[in-house]
Amino acid sequence: AAAAAAAAAAAAAAMGKGPSSASFTVGLVKAGLVSDAEGQALVALHRDLSIFTDNWLDIAVRSMEALHANPNVELTLVTTTQLMPTLVKCLLFNLGRFFKPENIFSASTVGKKTCFEEIRAKYGGDCQYTVVGDGLEEQEASQALGLPFRSVKTLVDLKSFCRHCELLP
Repeated sequence: AAAAAAAAAAAAAAMGKGPSSASFTVGLVKAGLVSDAEGQALVALHRDLSIFTDNWLDIAVRSMEALHANPNVELTLVTTTQLMPTLVKCLLFNLGRFFKPENIFSASTVGKKTCFEEIRAKYGGDCQYTVVGDGLEEQEASQALGLPFRSVKTLVDLKSFCRHCELLP
């Protein structure tokens, strides 16, 4: 766990605040996490990923930027992937700037319902929670705990969610 926290802290320090893949990659190169050639390859990967997914990642990032800009919002990430691969994905896709390392939960052994319960225990009952996901497990877990659920399975769903996030006060 300490190694994971250290890796998350290093990843978060390397991730710039700007949304562009190029500025993010410069941060990784300056931090010594990747070489110049690897940084250029990462920029190309982000560009190609954007093209092949109809800008899925860019739209998701816009949603998180809108939510993250609100000082009353705390973003958490719950995944069935183990913690280290999740941290690598956050680093690879420049998402670490939205999630504090202590707000990344792996449900690989305990399940998403348990993670949602831990999050609720951490922040208390006076908060408003919304679960956003594409799977049945998180939908059932959120319903069991009485948490609102927002399904994002398609690009249309994601665009709608992004518009909603950008309209929040």
